[in-house]
Amino acid sequence: MVDFYRYVDFRGFLFIFDVTMYRLICFLLLFWSGMSFVEGQCDLPYPGEGTQCTIPEACNYLRVCDPSTCATCDEATLCDLSCVVQGCTDSGACNYNSAATYDDGSCDYFSCASFGCTDPFACNYNPSADYENGSCTYAADGYDCDGDCLTDADGDGVCDANEVSGCTDPTACNYYSEATDADDSCLMVDACGVCGGDGISAGACDCDGNTLDECGVCGGTGIPI
Repeated sequence: MVDFYRYVDFRGFLFIFDVTMYRLICFLLLFWSGMSFVEGQCDLPYPGEGTQCTIPEACNYLRVCDPSTCATCDEATLCDLSCVVQGCTDSGACNYNSAATYDDGSCDYFSCASFGCTDPFACNYNPSADYENGSCTYAADGYDCDGDCLTDADGDGVCDANEVSGCTDPTACNYYSEATDADDSCLMVDACGVCGGDGISAGACDCDGNTLDECGVCGGTGIPI
């Protein structure tokens, strides 16, 4: 298969040859005509060189323009694609045409594409999504995608990592509203008003440590002498 053709116009006769034959004939014609050879003379371009059809699927692949019209002939008007089926030949495209024999550049890759979350570690992972659209959502630390704790030893609905120990008895004087785990630390106000205090000492009659005198008075001085 030749790459392209050349024209040889010798004394009114037009000859068409492939490149190799053209050069041989060129030398012979120069020799027979008695013309002197000039360096590069047989490499001069012919009218319309480079305008042959280079699309392999075309009906007239590697055919050249008629010399009389080659001034206006170009690749677009030269190639005859009437014998081929034009369309998208990429099987990965949305508009793939299995019957097409010539790709006309019409392939579309997005009209049938599926967009969604493509991260398999996300809660809304979509295995059928072709392209990521930034919609991925993730579980909070210590929880699964349903909002349940990954570890909850006491089953109170609070993840172990988020448990807060403290007094959970609202009647206690050291009640801790943020505590989630009771730790037996609750204290009560004693008789002296002290949170977690020991109250009135044994033998005393009041919180100041006084005792009853012989008259039964708390902190009294007793019977006068």
